[in-house]
Amino acid sequence: MEKGILRWVLLFASLLAFAQGQAKESKKESLEHLNMSAVRQVVKSHLLEVQKCYTDLIIEGMGAKGKVVVAWDIDDKGGVQNVTVKENTSKDQALEGCVTEKVQNWSFPPAESQKTFSVAYPFQFGN
Repeated sequence: MEKGILRWVLLFASLLAFAQGQAKESKKESLEHLNMSAVRQVVKSHLLEVQKCYTDLIIEGMGAKGKVVVAWDIDDKGGVQNVTVKENTSKDQALEGCVTEKVQNWSFPPAESQKTFSVAYPFQFGN
């Protein structure tokens, strides 16, 4: 009787471990696949860098409130290309330059092979 129960427990444990492994693999694939959710995750991980652009300018007495919309392409290696500013309501060129410099150095999950993934992202300052 004990061997029968032990077999069922081992079978259940094996199935549970397999299911957990499948869930982890599925989660890993979704993180590796480039989409706007993955882009937002990377941007959020770098927001302190971008915010520092603004706070450094405030300390110097130069920072202006506003929104800087930055566009860029992500290549099939996860690198950033073609960084441009689409909108800058702050009219602060130093802020614009600092933000684009930060974005240029970020790494993202790769786009599809031999393709790029285009992004436009708004950064809000002083609100």
